[in-house]
Amino acid sequence: MDDDISNDWVPVKDTVFKEDKITTKLIFSVCWNYQEYKFAVTCRRHSRTYLTEKEEAWTLGLGSYQLMCLHSQLCDVVPQLSHYPLPQLPYEPRGVWCFIYDREQAEGNVCTELEKWFQCAVDVCGQKLFLAVWFEEMNDSEYYDQLNDWKIKEFEEQVDIARERVINVAHLGSEHAVNLQELCQDYELEDKAFNDWCRALTALYNAKLHPFIDLREIANEKMRIAKSHLADPALGPRPKAEHTKKLLHWDGQHSEMQTIILDHYVSFYSTIYSFLSDMHSRMKKDQSKFGKASFTRLASSRLFRVEGEKLNVKLQHLRAQSKHSSHEITCTMKLMANIDSSTPDANDLLNSHENKVYELKCRMLDLKIKVLEVEVKLARLKKEVSAHNIKEINNTDEFFDAVEEQSQLDQVDVQSEAKHQTVTLKEEITSLSAKISRLSKKQAQLRNQIADMEQQKEAKEKMKVQKREQQEKHHLVQKRREEQAQEKARLQKFHDEERKRTVQRIKKFKQKNKNKISPVEHGEQVSQALGDDGDGMHVPGVLGSPGSPASYGETHSDRLQPSFSVFSLPSGIPLPPPGIPPPPPPPGIPPPPPPPPPPPPGIPPPPPLLSAPIGLLQTPKLSSMLTVDALKSVKLNSFSGQDGKTGRAKADPMQNMFALIKQGVNLRRAETVKKPADSRVEIDFQEALKARFKKMNIAIEEDSDSEDEHTDW
Repeated sequence: MDDDISNDWVPVKDTVFKEDKITTKLIFSVCWNYQEYKFAVTCRRHSRTYLTEKEEAWTLGLGSYQLMCLHSQLCDVVPQLSHYPLPQLPYEPRGVWCFIYDREQAEGNVCTELEKWFQCAVDVCGQKLFLAVWFEEMNDSEYYDQLNDWKIKEFEEQVDIARERVINVAHLGSEHAVNLQELCQDYELEDKAFNDWCRALTALYNAKLHPFIDLREIANEKMRIAKSHLADPALGPRPKAEHTKKLLHWDGQHSEMQTIILDHYVSFYSTIYSFLSDMHSRMKKDQSKFGKASFTRLASSRLFRVEGEKLNVKLQHLRAQSKHSSHEITCTMKLMANIDSSTPDANDLLNSHENKVYELKCRMLDLKIKVLEVEVKLARLKKEVSAHNIKEINNTDEFFDAVEEQSQLDQVDVQSEAKHQTVTLKEEITSLSAKISRLSKKQAQLRNQIADMEQQKEAKEKMKVQKREQQEKHHLVQKRREEQAQEKARLQKFHDEERKRTVQRIKKFKQKNKNKISPVEHGEQVSQALGDDGDGMHVPGVLGSPGSPASYGETHSDRLQPSFSVFSLPSGIPLPPPGIPPPPPPPGIPPPPPPPPPPPPGIPPPPPLLSAPIGLLQTPKLSSMLTVDALKSVKLNSFSGQDGKTGRAKADPMQNMFALIKQGVNLRRAETVKKPADSRVEIDFQEALKARFKKMNIAIEEDSDSEDEHTDW
């Protein structure tokens, strides 16, 4: 359309007052204001659905003259409203007539009639237009259309008209053509209509592409300015950060515009290809209808031309798709470069982008293979056309004028032009055959490249799986170690708690039995009993006797300590009564040895001793007076396991120990007191004590031998 005409006109939307589905209802209420001489008009819009209930209201004061003006305005937009006039309104003088005539009051049922008229006007004009004229103010952008959009609509209408013309001509030729001559004439009309349609379609897509191409150029210019500022060494970090932000913004705008432009190119070539495919299929049907030989003679040139145009458009369409895939790969690579590795889903995003890039690369290679296939088809078509032309040249008969002499005939080269055309066409066929072979090799290379990419993808996936399995295995081992450490800590905590409970239980037991006699006190009583029953024999080095450590002023820590270890138990443990037999030993412990035979009746029994379990027996303190018989009785009672008075076998001391264990008493070994360094006095005392014990052992053995000789078993 001419620019002068477009400058003089303003595009208005043709659907500016188009009513959507009405879901509301307008309710009017009109009253007369006696003070202002106006009608008070209230409009309520009630909207009620199954979810919400909404109500809006407008109030307006209108005089009679204003009502008539608005009515005439609505009648200009919707002429059908002129059939519904306003009711009789009170007279309202204006201008100079106000000084002559008085204002009239509304009388009768004027308000009710106005309510009915408003409702009728809404039904005729629609809610949108009525509310815009009477109560609301609409923006100009809602009325006017964009000039570019208006031009696009005009081009779309032209394209639709041209398409309809092409379809009508094609239908007319296919259905009403009687012979090939008429069909060829229809083909000429169809070609003309098709060219018009192509021009209209090209103008339409140019109008669509124009704003996006402008925005892409603006983005390029902004990117160039930002890059020049970033290359300036005198620029500070803050301005550089701002220009970097601008560069990223305009780069995104440029990528978006390029994507839209490529989409339009793909759509344009796809539309033309579909139209040419329909045209080619119609010609194939006509060929089968009128016969191949006659059709080839008259319409073969158009068939070859349509097929060649179809292949060329298909080639452009595939190349546009390949460019689109390449642009998508570039955009995806930029997204991969901008992924923040600190985010938790960074690996997932990276893997998804990698898969998308791989798919786009495979798609681009497939498109390249298809491009080569179309080029091969195009070369074969050209080869076929050349062969057809050679055949036509060979079948053409040429007639020449007669000559009078033989010399004149030699000067005329009859087949020079035909030979030249034939040679040219044969050379073209040879070059096309070589081109087909090269394209086939390229196809094979691209297929091998796709196979290599698939193998690399599979190898990469296998490596990822192996790496994942190794990580899982490592995590499993680490998890086991952590579980073992946790179990060890749990057991250690349990043992510590059990020890604390045991210590608390022992403390409570000691606190409860602190007034009872302890094994140590019991041992002191035994030593006192031994000292009182002796025959007054003094042992050198014994406590209280001359030559003992105490007589030299030594402390209690320097006394002689026993050379064997005994069990020490907490004080206050009650001993089992002597009359009760010991409990049976627990399984796994050998039974106690049988008691020795009783002594002969002629030997007097030893003095009575306070018996105690061997587990509770400690080394008695030696009295100052010990007899040989007392030492014998101590030795026999302590080491032979027999009662000194009755000669019977004592109860097994382990039984008492097991009884104490069953009662919950924890036994522990007595701590061995580190022996201090011996002084000279202690050494002399120990040697004298060893000599005395040696003599006593010899005497005891002699007595036992004499007893064995006189004993009648």
